[in-house]
Amino acid sequence: MVSTSQLYQWLAEVRQRKPRKSKWVCELVARWALAVIRAFPHLSAAKGQAYLIYHEMGYVPQHVYKKLKEAFKQEVSREVTRRGLRATSTSYEHERTSQIGEIWAEDFTKVVVEGTAYPAALLMDVASRQYLGAAATQRANADLVEAPVIQALEGNGGVGPQRFLLSDNGKQYISDAHGKLLAKHEIVHKRIPSCRPEYNGSMECGVKEFKSVFYNLWADQQAEHHHGPLLARVCQVVEQTRRLMNREIPRPCLDGVTAWDVHNGKATAKRKANLAFLAADSSKPPPPGSSPRTRWRLARETVHSMTDLQLLTKYCFTRKKSLRLITKLIPEVLGH
Repeated sequence: MVSTSQLYQWLAEVRQRKPRKSKWVCELVARWALAVIRAFPHLSAAKGQAYLIYHEMGYVPQHVYKKLKEAFKQEVSREVTRRGLRATSTSYEHERTSQIGEIWAEDFTKVVVEGTAYPAALLMDVASRQYLGAAATQRANADLVEAPVIQALEGNGGVGPQRFLLSDNGKQYISDAHGKLLAKHEIVHKRIPSCRPEYNGSMECGVKEFKSVFYNLWADQQAEHHHGPLLARVCQVVEQTRRLMNREIPRPCLDGVTAWDVHNGKATAKRKANLAFLAADSSKPPPPGSSPRTRWRLARETVHSMTDLQLLTKYCFTRKKSLRLITKLIPEVLGH
């Protein structure tokens, strides 16, 4: 911080500065500078100026060199467009569906537990948002992404999606083994454009929600002192997460019903039941309001019984970027 008087002194000195006179650059030197820019367009103004001086071509101020380079850049762009040298961008239609069984989507992610990362693959019905398959293993290979597809086929009577299966361009999804599996069951495979995850937005958001539920379930499972191989426990919690998200957690995007309700044609009846419950509950007389002390006491009682892993997990989910924080903070604190 500076005083106001000091700031005024600086401003006065700036106003008293005499403007610099523009230095002319002859056309020949400008042509030499453009020749250098043409030969080495990656050179900065300082490097281009040094090149001109070293080879005794002439002196060009750096700001003039930048202007010449900008003009060269614009003219190159115009000429490329005029000659039609740019490749036309491939069109991709963001296809949507409202009918169950038309489009499936697949993706895989990583879950980190006790300092070890395990790839997990998921497969979802885009219309109902139901997870048709989920699997976890130690390596992200073709077998990993095939497991959810096989689960989905078994649950659907061996029939694939009516239209296509959507995925990104991961090496597991473009492998020959995965392609043979889909071709065997006559499943059309479509891949989204590179670096455009929004074209598979349902699956991308579903992966994030799946991981959030997984970590909370994992913390609760470890509080019950489960033992056994780590991978087996991860697979168990992955399957429990899939069942919980399908049957127990309602989705606002599905009008407050679960994916299982939509997938099995029970969504309308459940929505009516929800409205009936809401009407009955709203007609009850209001309960006596609780004081702030009561709310704090209830919250304290809820937190007091948590284990260290549960407490850190819930702490991470009360902060921003919870999925990044949970994989970094918990191993550092608990020493796994």
